Amino acid sequence: KIADVQKDEGRGEIFALLSSHAMENICRCLQASLKSNPDCVEAFISPLASKLYTLESVVQGEKFEPVAKSITCCLAWVAVSFGMNNIVDLVLTAFQQRLGHPPSKVDPIIIEQLGRIVLIGNGRYLPRVMEIYV
Repeated sequence: KIADVQKDEGRGEIFALLSSHAMENICRCLQASLKSNPDCVEAFISPLASKLYTLESVVQGEKFEPVAKSITCCLAWVAVSFGMNNIVDLVLTAFQQRLGHPPSKVDPIIIEQLGRIVLIGNGRYLPRVMEIYV
C-alpha cells in the first residue's frame, strides 16, 4: 500500500509539473499574439470563464476536480502573468460571478486560486480580491 501512495504522489508531482509548463506556454503564446491581436487575452479568457458556469453539468465524477482545477489555474495564471489590471479584473470578475452563485464544488478551487493571485501578485491584488468577499 505504501508503494501505491508513493505512486499516486509521483503522478501528482508529474501532473503539477506538466500543468505548470502548459500554463507557461499558454502565456508565451498569448504574449506573442498580443502584437498582432491586442484582444487575444480577453478572447482566451472569456470561453474559459464561461466554462466555470457549465462545468458541473458537463463533467461528472472523478474528472470534475482536475478539469475545474485546470480551468481556474489557467485563468489565475494568465491574470498574474500579464499583470495588466484589465486582465486581472476580467479574471477576478469571472471568479466573483461564479463563487457561490449557486454554491458548487468549484467554489473551493476558486478560493484557492484567489489566494494564489494574492500571493503571486505580492499583495498587489489583495484589495480587489477582498472586495469579492464583502
